[in-house]
Amino acid sequence: MKKISTSMAGIALATVTTIFSGCGSSGKGKETPAPSQSDDANVGSRGAAGAPGAAGQKGDKGDRGSIGPGSEFPYILADANGSSIGDTTWDGFAKFSQGALFSFQTLDGAIFTVNPMTGLYAGGAYCLYAANDCSGSCLFPASPGSSNQLVQGTSSFFWLKNPTARTQQSYSSYSVDNDAGGTTCVVAGGPAQEWLVEVPTAWTQPQGFSYPIPVPLALTKTLAK
Repeated sequence: MKKISTSMAGIALATVTTIFSGCGSSGKGKETPAPSQSDDANVGSRGAAGAPGAAGQKGDKGDRGSIGPGSEFPYILADANGSSIGDTTWDGFAKFSQGALFSFQTLDGAIFTVNPMTGLYAGGAYCLYAANDCSGSCLFPASPGSSNQLVQGTSSFFWLKNPTARTQQSYSSYSVDNDAGGTTCVVAGGPAQEWLVEVPTAWTQPQGFSYPIPVPLALTKTLAK
């Protein structure tokens, strides 16, 4: 038998080692190298924002809001000279349009009922007096809800602002309309008893107000706020 030399054995071992080494490098276990830090430097800057999109469809109509407070007296009353002397309600405007008696609120807050054809007082409230000659305090049978009412006496109007409690009082005369813008004293024929309230405050006519009121009257609707 021939003896294998040491050099031949070394070559064979080296060959086997090379074969096994090649098989290991081609397997599925090969790892992908991590990206280097230099890759971050190659990322581009952020782009500009795009154009706004188209407007969406119109939404549903909301519920109607509540009605705001309106003026209780929406019509301004002026006399024949163009002086504003008060204001009135829609009801007053309707009656004025028909030539009927109507009430308006004067500039100081008193309620005045007028005949639009003559400019005369038409409230129907007249003073009663304890004396036969219509002297002394104005007495009146005030009724509930009669605040701010004007009562006509022989010398002037009296403003029944807030009537106090009525008491049993005697009267002997009273004032009545004389169809000329004033009143006439009439004797009652004898003392009479009634539940009356004293109306001591004479009404001071507001600036620009004259009586009888110059006619024709005019009503103008106030502008909505």
